This record gives sequence, structure tokens and C-alpha cells, in this order.
Amino acid sequence: MPSSFRFDTFSADEQTTIKRLFFRTLGVYSLLVLMLAVVVTARTHLAPTAAVAAERAGSPLCAARDLKLVMLIEQLGETKAVPGEQLADAFFTMTNARELCRAGRVKDALAVYDGITITPIQSAAK
Repeated sequence: MPSSFRFDTFSADEQTTIKRLFFRTLGVYSLLVLMLAVVVTARTHLAPTAAVAAERAGSPLCAARDLKLVMLIEQLGETKAVPGEQLADAFFTMTNARELCRAGRVKDALAVYDGITITPIQSAAK
């Protein structure tokens, strides 16, 4: 059964033009499909969920405690008033509290922040 469109009936120049238009059209459709895939992927990954909403609601409380603790760790580290191991433990505990905040467990995170205690070394001169 012969096809209704016979490519070999066109001249060489016409065949070149048809091929060029075919590949341009193919490129445009490929670009549109790629853009559609990006938009769909972005919408599914950026859609707010309950955990994200909870995280946003608790973030200012966690951020305030985190900032206060970071400043204390920096201050005590610069003055060398606390052993490095104790500062490292406080930092790693703080990262656990950050993870709890990101998970939306703000009350648990605040309890972890409040549980971090850093006691300065008493000077031998006193």
C-alpha cells in the first residue's frame, strides 16, 4: 500500500527545506515538553505541606534560641573559658535541635535548646 506522502518526489532543495523544518519543529516540541516537565516538577516540590507550614510557624522561636546559643559558643570559644569538647558537644546538640525544628517538632527542639548548658572553667587565680 503506497503512502500518501512521497518524500522522493521533491527536489533536493525541497527535501533539505523539509528536513530543516522537521528538525526545527522537533526542537520546538522538545523544548516545550522539557519546560512542561520542569514546571510540573517545580510545582510538586514547592507545594507547601503540613510539615513545611509547621516549620515556618516555629522557625522564629528556633532561630532566636539558635542565634543566642551560637553567639554564646563563639564568645566562650574566643575567650577560651570553656573546654573545646564541651563547646563541640553543645554544637552537636544544637544541630539535633535544628533538625527537630526542620521536622516541625518545635516544642521538642526548644526543650533540647534549653537543655544545653555550657559552664565556664573557674580560674585557678580565684
